Amino acid sequence: MQNISPARPLDSGPVLAAAKRILAEEIVTFRSRRPRSKDVFDAPSSGFFNQVPQYWMRDWPMPFPVVIAKATGSEVWDIDGNHAIDFCLGDSGAMFGHGPQPILNALASVGTIGLTTMLPSQDLTAVGRLLRSTFGMSMWQVTATASDANRFAFRVARAVTGRKKSLYLMVAIMGPPMRRWWTSLMGRPSLATAC
Repeated sequence: MQNISPARPLDSGPVLAAAKRILAEEIVTFRSRRPRSKDVFDAPSSGFFNQVPQYWMRDWPMPFPVVIAKATGSEVWDIDGNHAIDFCLGDSGAMFGHGPQPILNALASVGTIGLTTMLPSQDLTAVGRLLRSTFGMSMWQVTATASDANRFAFRVARAVTGRKKSLYLMVAIMGPPMRRWWTSLMGRPSLATAC
């Protein structure tokens, strides 16, 4: 068996020094290209904690978030006129693009009969058939959030196994090693670390 030495930690030496140098250069460029976005966060008046609707928006390495003016397809523009391709697609909320015309048309047509009743509509059977025929899976369940999806997965697991208790392992993308790296790079802990 080959003896493999443990990986060198990222929070020391030349890797960290290079990352800090690159980050400092990028911050200067970021600030110079986004004065209006910066003004939004320099004058706390939004009524939101830390000037953002969701706390993790301040956990990015840049000094302040980008304020978006519009998004179409896979493209976004900020209030300073900068244009970018949205590879995250709104963190999957815009999986089919920002504001695709077929979705906008569908929303406009059903907007007058109710959007969030939290009960099935008469379209239930038609939508189920379309999902089955398009993707080949016989059964579907729609969830609104990751938490909702997790709760449903636990319900299915309990129903299938007949067990009343489950073991839940909290594994996240921003686990402890990544948080240590973040703190070393940024010189401050992520808000997510405290949650």
